[in-house]
Amino acid sequence: MTEHADFQLHESRAARALQGHSDAVGDTSMRELFSRDAARFERFSCTADGLLLDYSKQRITPAVMAELLALADEARLKDGIAAMLAGEPVN
Repeated sequence: MTEHADFQLHESRAARALQGHSDAVGDTSMRELFSRDAARFERFSCTADGLLLDYSKQRITPAVMAELLALADEARLKDGIAAMLAGEPVN
């Protein structure tokens, strides 16, 4: 993981795209987001081991979700998780 420790969030393509999405969504109300997407709760929530993660009530869109996943890839999140689970230092 240390070989990618120099990752800079502000230099990330995905982070810049997320800022653009944030500017575009702006003050859009939850009511409007839910009215545009009847399946919003199903699209933006998940359960695991009896826990519900409901992020449908955030100003997230399919485009934002795609950029968040791209950001995780750019930051090599999977490598960091693997390193942490292997007991390697990750901070």
